[in-house]
Amino acid sequence: YTTAPDMFPAAAVGSVTGLGGAAGALGGVLMATAAGQVLQWTGSYVPLFVYAGTAYLIALGLLALSTRGLQRVPEQALISAVEVERK
Repeated sequence: YTTAPDMFPAAAVGSVTGLGGAAGALGGVLMATAAGQVLQWTGSYVPLFVYAGTAYLIALGLLALSTRGLQRVPEQALISAVEVERK
């Protein structure tokens, strides 16, 4: 939960965190179903442990690649945008 405050303005952190939580919940549902299927097909937990051991490394690599060169949006820019929308 520390990536959102580091990369988004304060006014957007709640929304971004909520979307991340929803994606995580959906991923949990899908992973539980997939884990059951893998256990039925292979009869082994080895593929699940291999996935669990590599998933975080893959996610870290994707995060590093997708955020390369990005900078945090200044708070003042967000405030100015909200003021323009209100007019």
